[in-house]
Amino acid sequence: MVLPVLHALQGHPESGRLWETYINTILSLPEWSFKSTTHDRTIYSGVFEGEPFLLLRQVDDVALACRRESTAKAVYDFIGKALQQPNEAQPPFTYLGLITC
Repeated sequence: MVLPVLHALQGHPESGRLWETYINTILSLPEWSFKSTTHDRTIYSGVFEGEPFLLLRQVDDVALACRRESTAKAVYDFIGKALQQPNEAQPPFTYLGLITC
């Protein structure tokens, strides 16, 4: 994931808290109703077109567990559009494919 730097936050004492507040605001938008799990604030649950999924957020990396790849692509698309700034031609968040072991 690549984000444009509008203000330098890296190294700032509040950068981690500011990013977490920002990404949590996006993930808490009512149209998707991501819900943070009770045991870990970085794991979210949600439902897309009737399909449940889990989303793991580690700083600015996201992994999604769901049954269909189309669901994963749709969720990534939503997050990317929410992160996109008005001066950007495309979202700064990209679906990179399936995670394999």
